[in-house]
Amino acid sequence: SELTISFWINTSSNTSGFVSYWWTEDPNGGGIEIEIYNGIVYIAFYSSIYFYTNQVVSINDWCHYTIVYNGNVNDADKVKLIINNVEYNLSYAGIIPTTIQNAKSLKIGVINDRYASASIPNTMIYNRALTSDEILQNYNAQKNRFI
Repeated sequence: SELTISFWINTSSNTSGFVSYWWTEDPNGGGIEIEIYNGIVYIAFYSSIYFYTNQVVSINDWCHYTIVYNGNVNDADKVKLIINNVEYNLSYAGIIPTTIQNAKSLKIGVINDRYASASIPNTMIYNRALTSDEILQNYNAQKNRFI
């Protein structure tokens, strides 16, 4: 019922896919996608239920993204997006699932046929919701390599 995905990225396009984490073989059956579309970050569940931020993404700059999913709380608080240790307000549509299963398919740098125009040097996936202190620790541990 909890998951954290964290990665550094330097994107050269305002439309690309980052991470695709599917817990069924059928992409319509269940999963999470993290992508940029027209400069806005989207976190989609089942390809139709999604969270998004009006924050336009930085192009050609290194950014540290952390997405925290906690299925144990209400829908508005189930997903958090932290970019460079700043949490962004998210709007959402739909009802978010209460559980996430083990991945059967994990793709980094592509979602379906949308390849990232980006460098993604590392991605970390945790089977729990990281705390704010842990997110800050991960950010500080590598920020001198990227920014």
